[in-house]
Amino acid sequence: MKTGQAHHDVHATALHDRIEFRILIAVSMVWFLLVAAVSRLLPRSCRPLAGSAPRHESLFAEARRTAYTVIPYAFMR
Repeated sequence: MKTGQAHHDVHATALHDRIEFRILIAVSMVWFLLVAAVSRLLPRSCRPLAGSAPRHESLFAEARRTAYTVIPYAFMR
């Protein structure tokens, strides 16, 4: 019986991690969208998120790329 409970606990933990990851991605995308919008007012050489991005990347794509680059580090154990 304990084996079934252990399997359930692992599954519940994995589900919790996925939900937490999606929430963090959503919140960070809002933050990075704001940062990307403000940074568009700066010259390209001074933009904090421009890095190695394609030349004509949308604000949403820039925020998404940055969020998916940063947030996985929160889940490293």
